[in-house]
Amino acid sequence: MNKSNVLLLGLVVLLSSCSLRLVVAEQLSPIVDNMQEQILNEEEEAIVSQTLPFAIKFAEALYFYYPKYDYYSSKLTLLYAAYAFAYIDETPLSDFEENYEQKIDRINYLYDKAIDYGLIALEARISGFREAVLKKKNLEAVLAKVKKDDVETLFWFNFAWAMRLFNDLSDTSRLVHLETMKKIAERILAIDENYLHGASYAILIAYYGGRTRSLGGDLAKANFYYQKASLLAKDKSLINDFVYFRFVTTLLTSDELFNSVFEKINAFNPRVNKSFSFVNTFLKRKAASIYQKKAIFF
Repeated sequence: MNKSNVLLLGLVVLLSSCSLRLVVAEQLSPIVDNMQEQILNEEEEAIVSQTLPFAIKFAEALYFYYPKYDYYSSKLTLLYAAYAFAYIDETPLSDFEENYEQKIDRINYLYDKAIDYGLIALEARISGFREAVLKKKNLEAVLAKVKKDDVETLFWFNFAWAMRLFNDLSDTSRLVHLETMKKIAERILAIDENYLHGASYAILIAYYGGRTRSLGGDLAKANFYYQKASLLAKDKSLINDFVYFRFVTTLLTSDELFNSVFEKINAFNPRVNKSFSFVNTFLKRKAASIYQKKAIFF
C-alpha cells in the first residue's frame, strides 16, 4: 500500500471515529433531558441531592467524549449552577463561621464551573460571545444574535455569574461586569419573558435592589421589576420572591418587609406547580435558613 493510500485510510478512520462519537453523543442526549425533567418534577430533595451530582458527571463524561457537541456544555451550565445554588450556596455566611473561607471557595468553584461551561457553549453558538461579555466588545451586536434556543444556556450562565458576584460585592474586579449581566437579562426577557416563569427578572431585581444607593442601587426599580415578575410567577415559581428576599429586604433598616416576604414564601405550596416542584421546595428551605440568620441583617 503506497503512502497516499495509507493517508487516505487514516483520514477515513479518523472521520468515521468522529462521526461515531457524534452519533453516540446525540443518541444519549435525551437521557440528560429526561433527567432534567424528572429532577424539576421531584419534590423529595433527598432524591435530587443524589441525582444531581450523577447527572453532572454523566453529562461531563459525554462532553469530554465529544467536546464539539455543544449540547453537553450547555447542560453542564445549568446543572452546575443549579447544584451550587440548591445545595452548596449557603450565603450569607457570618465572617466568624467555621470554615468560612473553604465554604466560599467551594461555592465560587461551582459557580465558576457553570460560568466556564456557559462560555464554551455560547461561544460555539454565537461567535465572539466570550470576548463580548468579558471585554464588552460589540456586546449589543453579539447579544442581538441570541435566539430562543440559546435562552436556557444564557440564563443559567448569567444566573451563575450574578450569584457569584452578588454573594461578594467586595470583589471589585467583578463589579465591572454588572452592566453586562443586566443587558443579558434584558435580552433574555426580550426574547422569552416567560422562561422559567420570568426568572430573568431576578437578575434585574438583584441588580437594582442588591446594592445600596451609594453603590448604584435603586430600590424603586427593584420593586418595579419584582411586581412585574410576580404577575408572571404567581403560583408557579419562587425564584423572584427568593432573590427579592435574599438581596433586597436584607438591605433595609426595618425587618417588616423581610418578615412579610418570608411569610409569602413559607406559605407557598410547591405542589401547585408540579413541573417546578424541586426548585420551589429548595427555595423554601433556603429562605427558612436565611430567616434563621435574621440577626446578621437587623
